[in-house]
Amino acid sequence: MAVRWTYPVGPALGIADGASATTAALVDVTPGTEPPQIPPVWEKGMRLRVHAHGNLTTGTTGNNVQLGLYLGAPATAIGSALVLAISAAITSVVSLTNAPWELDYEGEIRALSTPASATAGSIQGRGKIRMPASLTQFQAPYALPGTHAGRILAFNSTLQQNLMVGCTWAAVTGGVTLICEHLTAELIG
Repeated sequence: MAVRWTYPVGPALGIADGASATTAALVDVTPGTEPPQIPPVWEKGMRLRVHAHGNLTTGTTGNNVQLGLYLGAPATAIGSALVLAISAAITSVVSLTNAPWELDYEGEIRALSTPASATAGSIQGRGKIRMPASLTQFQAPYALPGTHAGRILAFNSTLQQNLMVGCTWAAVTGGVTLICEHLTAELIG
């Protein structure tokens, strides 16, 4: 399978960490100054593979967090982007500082948009999220997306799409922070 698009292009040296998610709202934590921009080179059967990792800090209370991947046209804020895949609420372990987390996703392009039906493009995929149990161990993996119905996304495959990583804390009791330090993505097939 040939790689049709990859992010980052070349060495990822110098890409800054994403924004810190510290509030009870959806925050774009995508690393770098701009989200990866997937050109409209989609073909049926292609696979989109994504890996992200970072760290989180939790206070003395377990708070629920959701991690997700989003697709949006350029200049689209994450709150208006399409949900590619999102986890169910995950309860964080208490009293961790800079503990690691990881996210992996793979989706297959099942349909393409047409002039008559712009949002007929379809990605079907699954993945997993590994959240920290401690500074040195992960909990059992969580499904990404968190529901069976969430595995399919209809989108416009004729447009460039920005790939974004989002974090939503349900509450911030005791203080929380989540940072995405690294993101890689590729479109193959």
